[in-house]
Amino acid sequence: MNYFELGVSERENGNIKKALEYFNTAISTEGNLGAYLLRSQIYQELGRYKDAINDLNTVIEIKPRNPTAFFGRGMAYYLLGEEEDNDNYIIQSAEDMNTAVRLNPEIEQAVLAFRQSLENRI
Repeated sequence: MNYFELGVSERENGNIKKALEYFNTAISTEGNLGAYLLRSQIYQELGRYKDAINDLNTVIEIKPRNPTAFFGRGMAYYLLGEEEDNDNYIIQSAEDMNTAVRLNPEIEQAVLAFRQSLENRI
């Protein structure tokens, strides 16, 4: 049974709780890095930014040139920084976003879109 694919399917169907269960199993039984990435996205959606950062740290430790992990962690750090009113998290966010673009210049459009969405909230 491929727990990662089951998690993806449940997430697409909007069943976040079940998706988390499958991603947890995919991580514990398969060590699936994709499950860490998708679980971190769910954690961000739930406002569990520190959990998202922990998952992304794991991905970065294993694949230190993964631009998606740096981009996701940058988003999580920014949102955590806003929530806790902590400039250190905002600074880390900018560093991660810059690293993501350096590793994959095509991500720059996603970074710009994220920054634009933040500006629109102000």
